[in-house]
Amino acid sequence: MQTAPSISASENTRATTAANATVGVNHPHFLGLAHLRSLLTHEEVAASSVRTDAVLDMISVLLQGGPARQAVQAFCTVRETCQPVCYLALFRLRRWLEDQAEIRVNHGGWQSLELTFTNYRRLVQNYRREAWEWSDGSVPVQDLEVRFSWKLPVPARTGAMVSN
Repeated sequence: MQTAPSISASENTRATTAANATVGVNHPHFLGLAHLRSLLTHEEVAASSVRTDAVLDMISVLLQGGPARQAVQAFCTVRETCQPVCYLALFRLRRWLEDQAEIRVNHGGWQSLELTFTNYRRLVQNYRREAWEWSDGSVPVQDLEVRFSWKLPVPARTGAMVSN
């Protein structure tokens, strides 16, 4: 029988200090995290494990510096589950995310993200459809690539920063 390795007090202190340091006002997603924490204070969210899990999943994506695509997917899940009980908090979170992320379809230019649909699949389908309608139609709509990225100053953006 194997036992879990023990964690020394100094390792635990370092982990706690590191976790606290990542949530400071200088964290790139500080405001989004604050909006998500406010969602957790809603009684209807706290009383539902599905809603709480959705909010915690998005917090995890932001704290770990996940790709923009994961954040958008997590937001859509939060929005689908929590919108009936806390519209205003979700509106603020939506506006924050739209300001932080951008989208590109196929080889077009980066454009502002508009989270008009609650469902992630419908959101992507809508962007594909719009791009297809403006194109010559040589590429089937389902083959148009949709990419999300965090907005960064142009010199700082690299291929590694763009998420699929």
